[in-house]
Amino acid sequence: MSVNPAPIGVKPQFELANGLPAVGNRLFFYVAGTTNTKQSTLTNSTGNFANPNPIVLNSLGQPPNEIWFTAGRNYKVVYAPPGADDPPSSPIWEVDNLAGINDVRGVLDQWVSGPAPTFVSATSFTLLGDQTSVFQVNRRLRTLNTSGTIHSTILTSAFVTVTTVTVVNDSGVLDTGLSAVSYGLLSPLNASYAGSTAQNFAARSLTLSGALNLAAGANIASAATVDLTAATGNSPRITGVIPTSAVTMNIGQWCLVVADGPWPLTYHLTTNRINSNGANITLAANDKVLYHRDLSGIVHGYIMKADGTAVTELRSRHIAASRDNTLANGPQDITGFGFSPTACHILSVKNGANEASWGYAAQDGSQGVTLVNGAVRAHGGGSTVVSWADGSNHNNGTVSFIADGIRITWAKVGVPVGVVNMHILGLR
Repeated sequence: MSVNPAPIGVKPQFELANGLPAVGNRLFFYVAGTTNTKQSTLTNSTGNFANPNPIVLNSLGQPPNEIWFTAGRNYKVVYAPPGADDPPSSPIWEVDNLAGINDVRGVLDQWVSGPAPTFVSATSFTLLGDQTSVFQVNRRLRTLNTSGTIHSTILTSAFVTVTTVTVVNDSGVLDTGLSAVSYGLLSPLNASYAGSTAQNFAARSLTLSGALNLAAGANIASAATVDLTAATGNSPRITGVIPTSAVTMNIGQWCLVVADGPWPLTYHLTTNRINSNGANITLAANDKVLYHRDLSGIVHGYIMKADGTAVTELRSRHIAASRDNTLANGPQDITGFGFSPTACHILSVKNGANEASWGYAAQDGSQGVTLVNGAVRAHGGGSTVVSWADGSNHNNGTVSFIADGIRITWAKVGVPVGVVNMHILGLR
């Protein structure tokens, strides 16, 4: 078995505070990072025999045998007084993550233990002294809280009398039980690994020599909050028709989602900031949204319509229509607006006559002035919007609103003739 000398010495001697040998004190050896998983040490450089665990110091305050570590293993060493329980509840000292001297195969942890943190808020804590050279913006952190382990990214780090660190949490929050903080082994500044941080990627030009394939992954059901951290691929389909107002993502995550059918999206400034000019929108089947959560925690959604139309909804539309005055009284539906107008303007001209009218109607029941050949014909709620007079012969049209346009209800007086050509501007 390959072994290396223990970093505390192969034959260390321990003394009490009064200078006398620490007779009966104990050395416990555990697997690094654990509290009670024992790991054997060896008695000499051949590695053929294991020491007892714990090792009880002799009359000289030394271990009876030499102490050698197994190559490639990291140890936690706990030094305790005589009669200490296993594992010791009140050790004299303990040191974690120790490897044998010159052991190049020892396990290297990606997290480095930092100084004791003091809780400030759900996204901030303080450290004694100036720690800004280590706790750098964009460095990854791991904290231990009452709720468990939280992973975060440093947003700001500033020193005045203490170092105040503000973070963006991947999920969850810091709490008053904050007891430990570790920082990522690699610094976000000039890291040794080119692909370790967003900053390093941004500083380099990356060329993909092959196709970039995004696995779809399993479908995700629509919900008020859609969790993309649980996505099994990078382009999942969203099923269902429940409106979504929040999307959960990790910092820096990108995900292209595809609407399986009609999917209502509710605009939200931080949890669903879609590119709809602040409006809510319902996606159609195969519409796509490229979601991204930035460093400040805002989730952005970039909508791409499958039919190539604009994302923001139509605010107005012009439709041309006509009416033969010889037709019987009744409704005429004029559709194709793509929305239900809330108001409309109608400019009309009669074929073969120097006659024109303009009218305005609103969905709330109010209607504006109707002009015929420059003269006021009518105004007020429920009044005629399109009106034609040829002597005693009239054809009057009153507007109401339907799902995809307007309805003009015609009522004739006498025997009007000719065709009315109308230009209608529907307003959303």
